[in-house]
Amino acid sequence: MTLAQLFSTGATDRSAAREILGGKKIIVYGAGNGYLALQNTVLDRCGLRPSLVLDNKFKPGDTFQGIPAQSLSDFAPTADDKKNGVVVITIGDRETRQAVAQRLGAAGFARVIASSDLYEFNVHHLPPELEKEGPDFYARREKDIAAAMARLSDAESREVFLAVMRTYLTRQPGPVPAHPAREQYFPSDIPLRRGYARFIHCGAYDGDTVRQLQARQGKIEALACFEPDAKNFHSLTRYLQEHHGEIAQQVVAFPCGVFNEEIQLAFSRDQLLSSALSVKGDAMIQCVALDDVLPGFAPTFISMDIEGAEPEALAGTERLIRENTPDLAISVYHYPNHLWEIPLYLDRLGLGYRLYLRNYTGFTYETILYATTA
Repeated sequence: MTLAQLFSTGATDRSAAREILGGKKIIVYGAGNGYLALQNTVLDRCGLRPSLVLDNKFKPGDTFQGIPAQSLSDFAPTADDKKNGVVVITIGDRETRQAVAQRLGAAGFARVIASSDLYEFNVHHLPPELEKEGPDFYARREKDIAAAMARLSDAESREVFLAVMRTYLTRQPGPVPAHPAREQYFPSDIPLRRGYARFIHCGAYDGDTVRQLQARQGKIEALACFEPDAKNFHSLTRYLQEHHGEIAQQVVAFPCGVFNEEIQLAFSRDQLLSSALSVKGDAMIQCVALDDVLPGFAPTFISMDIEGAEPEALAGTERLIRENTPDLAISVYHYPNHLWEIPLYLDRLGLGYRLYLRNYTGFTYETILYATTA
């Protein structure tokens, strides 16, 4: 199906989560980052609450967020559980998720799904315009969406783009062509011109990507990390302190968010992978523009996975980008409109960037736009 054919079918405003989970006994498997994502995107938005949470870390009598919690080995499902319950698996790793699904299916459950099978889970954050306009949100932007897809540099990028758009428009999640998670930020099939010698890493989490960088590239010239979540930043700096001599000649870490100006903004903290800027946030964080805090850094590679603040962060990095044309790896899955708005922004800079889109989950999450000059 082409993009034009997809638009000709029209968008829908169906609530997939309510159709699938409404009125059912909801059992969630997995109480880690995946649960937080399910809670933020599906459960809280749709007013749904699980009756049970399963995770191997639980002991008899445990609760999780006030919900009864058990390990799978202690779980003795009733006939009603098996017939009328819906088990939602929140584990990110595909092989583990499939193994759990097979085990639950063998136990007699009629309905076992992954979080990513729910449309709402695939929309990390809702733009206000989408909430206001409904399905017309996409139709009114069809020209920009088509223009962004046309600027992608290879067939796989266009396939990924179309697959993600299909999920957004039809609200029926389908498979997205994906690469192994270990290749995120380190694509094996994209010819990055500048490389990783001078790396600015925005949304450094606990240092997971830094560890991959060290294993793949060895010692580089310079690394600058930004991570506003206090717990994540503590884990990150502990690793940097222990290994800085092996990572880079120069290592610096900022407990800040990245934005288009120096400003303090509300932040939802302690959400691990889901920590984000939010008007409902329970803390204030300092945000900075990279152009202001890293003058003269001369980056060769910039990555951004900052929970939806990527457009503002890019605007605050424009001088560094224009002066150095670094390779870029920018998350475009936090808001649906980022899928087309960020490629169009980079194209408007007129720097000759070639744009590639890659995915690392098989659904909308971890969709990364790479930009490199020819």
